[in-house]
Amino acid sequence: MTPSITCILGRLRASCVLLLLLNCSTPGALLFDTLGQPSAPEDAYPLDAVFWAGQEFNSGQADLLTSVSLNLFRYDDVQPDGTFFVRLYTQVPSTLEPGAFVTLAERQSIAALDAIRHSRNEVHDSIFTLSGLQALLTPNTSYYLVVGGEAGASEFQWGYTTRDTGLGCPSLYVETWDAGRSWREPDYYYPQRMAITAITAVPEPAQTAGYAAALCAAVALLHARRPKTRRLAPPHGSCVGKARSPLRAASPHLPWGTGLH
Repeated sequence: MTPSITCILGRLRASCVLLLLLNCSTPGALLFDTLGQPSAPEDAYPLDAVFWAGQEFNSGQADLLTSVSLNLFRYDDVQPDGTFFVRLYTQVPSTLEPGAFVTLAERQSIAALDAIRHSRNEVHDSIFTLSGLQALLTPNTSYYLVVGGEAGASEFQWGYTTRDTGLGCPSLYVETWDAGRSWREPDYYYPQRMAITAITAVPEPAQTAGYAAALCAAVALLHARRPKTRRLAPPHGSCVGKARSPLRAASPHLPWGTGLH
């Protein structure tokens, strides 16, 4: 059976909407990357349940953080215990310190770092990647990625570099000694080693306009090709066209048109 024009229009609209959704995100792009910079030869101060460290990054055009790669490792002589976290904070414009807690991007057992050991006599370049994240961002906004331990967590380290030439640098570093109740004044020295990937989930205005124009053109073309029928006036006094069908009389809320079911 040949589908009606109404059915074809419904399917076209559904196809265009699906196409728009499939093209609503851009491929993941790096917002920040200092992993290509050499690791500092000295140990970083160990993170734990009260000492946390944070590194600034800007969201650019992105609105969804999808993955984070961190240069994390633990001491050889420290038994891993507890959980570490990766959090997202806004930045206070007036003080440049971390402001509101946005979201818990991820939390992992420190035991997951068991294979990532560090010795002063060897170059440490261990990368711990957290992927599949869904942390919402506001475009063109500065944030802090903060790493620390939950209550009872053993010490572990987040490597840094003495160079500030990575993607997204210069970038502010910040730390807290009281589990986020107060923050040391941010500085631009020695950024933490990390990489942040994000996507733009909302299409650019020009891209959205292009899809909308294509949809309108296609729908207008099909409407123009619809056969035009002349409606004959009923004879005087006739009730033709006035009576409701038994089906619609019984169910007045049934949807009109065929559409997609």
